[in-house]
Amino acid sequence: MLLISCAAPAETLKQLLLSDAVPSKAFQEAELQQEIQAISAKHENIVFIAYRQANKEVLSDPIRMVSYDRASGVFIRRGLELDPTDVCSGSLWSISLIEDFALISTSISPSAICTHVVDTGLNLRRTLFGFSPELVAPRQVVIIENMIHFAPVHPERLQLNDLRSGTTVELYPPKDDALRAQLAAENAKHMPSKQTCARMDDPCDPAIFDEDISAFGTDGRGRFAFIAMQSASHATRKEEPPATVASQSVLYVYIRDGNEWLYCQQKLKESEVERLSSAQKLHFGDAVSRCTPNLSVVPDMSTAAYNPFLKK
Repeated sequence: MLLISCAAPAETLKQLLLSDAVPSKAFQEAELQQEIQAISAKHENIVFIAYRQANKEVLSDPIRMVSYDRASGVFIRRGLELDPTDVCSGSLWSISLIEDFALISTSISPSAICTHVVDTGLNLRRTLFGFSPELVAPRQVVIIENMIHFAPVHPERLQLNDLRSGTTVELYPPKDDALRAQLAAENAKHMPSKQTCARMDDPCDPAIFDEDISAFGTDGRGRFAFIAMQSASHATRKEEPPATVASQSVLYVYIRDGNEWLYCQQKLKESEVERLSSAQKLHFGDAVSRCTPNLSVVPDMSTAAYNPFLKK
């Protein structure tokens, strides 16, 4: 089960506990009257809350966590202490309840998020550097990796994370992807001059272009699919926006086969994109039948430099 909730406007701790039907007897009155910035999520009988005081410096105030089981009455409080100098001590962003874990996200930049994996005892197990977690198999999530915000291109990457063991696997983009190679070939035909590339801080590498995961769907049992919007753009003047020279929408379907992942891909027309997705969600049943995964996933690391948090 995956449930996501985003940060809410400031309110008092007492108001939040009341709205979520969480008992307040474990808190002192001064705590209850504090204005807080909070995120909360509910699944069946479990209520999970993470909050900070709203009138303090974000980087100096610890994240406070509350877990309450309405059925058993078990109530747990714990602080999530983060080093104020750590990039992960930014503002609360969202919370996801995934099986027996809570994933608390804090903001680094508009293109980068820290996702703190917390167990049922509110112990920090590890921190993931990415956002938009999707449960694709028991205790395994796929995240969109962080990117450098002020960069000429933003190629999104997908990484598989095992929440229990902490192992990670790079999944997208795959190496020797025929459709990405086609876009790179078209991009090469429209490359600016070396002088323009240097002036505009453009890598001018035909194989490096924007990649946006626009919709995602999964059965949660080892199969998932997504639509990648791939586009190559170049600017020739500082005062003008980049012009798109090549673009395509591609459906990817992934499936686990033993210890490896297989994939297939299919180029989509705009009408097909609209039919297969809505509100950033992919209609998985319709998408998964479009092609049969038969290609081994070997990660393409050519865009890895655009994720400054990727372990080399």
